[in-house]
Amino acid sequence: MPKVSAGADAGDAVSGARGIAWMIGGTAGEGLESGGEAFARALAAAGYRPTTQRDFPSRIRGGDTTATVRLTEDGHLCPPSAIDLALAFNATVLPRMDARLRGGSLLLVDEGVEGFVATSGAEVAAFPFSRLAQEAGMPRAKNMVALGASAALLGIPVGVLDAAVAQQFGRKGDEVVARNVAALHAGDAHARAVFGEAPRFRAPAPQDRPAMWLSGNEAASLGALAAGCRFAAAYPITPASDVLEFLTPRLAEVGGVALQMEDEVAALNAVIGAGFAGARALTATSGPGLSLMTEAVGLASSTETPCVILDCQRPGPSTGMPTKHGQEDLWHLVHGGHGEGVRVVLAPTDVRDAFHATAEAFRLSQRFRCPAFVALDSQMSLFKQAVEPVDLEAEAARQGARGPNGSADGADAWDGTVHPYGDAGDAPRRAALPGEAGGIHYANSTEHAPSGFTTEDPKVRVAMVDRRLARMRQIVAEAQAPVVVEGEGDPDVVLLSWGSSVGACREAARRLRDSGRRPRVVAVRLLWPFPREDVRAAVGDEAPVLVVEANAFAQMARLLRSELPVHERVREVLRYDGTPVRSDDVLRAAEAPA
Repeated sequence: MPKVSAGADAGDAVSGARGIAWMIGGTAGEGLESGGEAFARALAAAGYRPTTQRDFPSRIRGGDTTATVRLTEDGHLCPPSAIDLALAFNATVLPRMDARLRGGSLLLVDEGVEGFVATSGAEVAAFPFSRLAQEAGMPRAKNMVALGASAALLGIPVGVLDAAVAQQFGRKGDEVVARNVAALHAGDAHARAVFGEAPRFRAPAPQDRPAMWLSGNEAASLGALAAGCRFAAAYPITPASDVLEFLTPRLAEVGGVALQMEDEVAALNAVIGAGFAGARALTATSGPGLSLMTEAVGLASSTETPCVILDCQRPGPSTGMPTKHGQEDLWHLVHGGHGEGVRVVLAPTDVRDAFHATAEAFRLSQRFRCPAFVALDSQMSLFKQAVEPVDLEAEAARQGARGPNGSADGADAWDGTVHPYGDAGDAPRRAALPGEAGGIHYANSTEHAPSGFTTEDPKVRVAMVDRRLARMRQIVAEAQAPVVVEGEGDPDVVLLSWGSSVGACREAARRLRDSGRRPRVVAVRLLWPFPREDVRAAVGDEAPVLVVEANAFAQMARLLRSELPVHERVREVLRYDGTPVRSDDVLRAAEAPA
């Protein structure tokens, strides 16, 4: 079947897609990320719906970096196909930024960066970022000058940014705050003097609704806390490190424990030990760490120990591109490891859903006593959205009663006859915790009888395998929203995706509807056990199916073909250059001849 790989972007200006896009670029270490974060946080606090994107090298200083903020009416997690307003601090970043511009865009370059001609057709103008920062008494504050100029050009009151600047630099003292605010207002005043009072671009109006400013890693961490997680162990790795940093102080507040381990093998083994003792436990990693954890995943499956693993994907193989984007771990998450153990793999569709998917992973892991994965990716892990508030108390109530360590409430009575690997109806019963009176808890990584003792009896082996297979079917039946379907009526094209790439499909679908098409978006949220019948109903019988993902091997497309007879209808839409899928990638494929 045809494969459409992502290439150069084309199409209408972003401002024609119900929003605007802003980018700042320069050398890593110049405050670009902090400036972009302050800009987006201020906009979110003022009622706008920003999403952010960071593109940075895997080193602390040196190399070019960019920060992007996008403002749309709905705040979809989808990078812009083009940039409206770009601000550059050095010459080397200009070609990279120009590739994201087009006619109608405005590129401001620092004074002294002369002679650049934009091949995109964008207007290029010099702007005194460095000089205005020097005059404000803070030479390093040219990022603040850039934010002030941006406010003027986007029609955003500069006062909206004052509080964010104070929050960003408050710990450094009043004088530092005052100088940064002065730089901010200097940029705003100069932009108005040069370009006029009327904004060059018009940001969508702010909304009078509350929102939370979260990354996917933070949302997933909150979902874990709401689900009763009280133990986390991890080894730092990009882009998962934020999880342990976010959880450490918050676990302490609720009587939990967070540990930085010596490596990923130790991290998952510690989590399995905590789960064996009855605590709800989590680890977070990326592809290289996931590879190291594989044997321990099998141990958790064999011993039926609940645990949750956040996989914050990045491109591989091996170290790959640590700070770039990719969705390359699907096959590992679904099939990684030897043997045929029970596991759950969930993929949230956006930042807010990372909260719900992680809480759901804990629920399913506890109910079916197996490891559960949450498939994040760098776009979702690190980039932030202004999202509708999540309800921690409602999620905690949905998880059911738990004891002080996050385990079940201990209502079961043990009399020494209940086998640790015996089922109670349609799912495993709660295991007795070590030390519980009358309980039997014999953990065994070899094949075992319901008692837990090793066996090689063929009949017992078949019975235990069949028991695990039945559990896989029950997981699909009990999982909440295994597939999310958006679009009414009979579709003329199906856009099927997973993870953050769903955002590009949602935006492409909106633009297709505007042109009279009938798209349907299918987000596969439960990746494993694969919800075969749900996906079959979602894709229908006739429309072409575009499978959209950020990898080169078409991992979801091949999984789909292995599960359903849709071979002749599937077309692959793939981006594997280290950047997220964009709506133009999907539109080109949807408009291409079959």
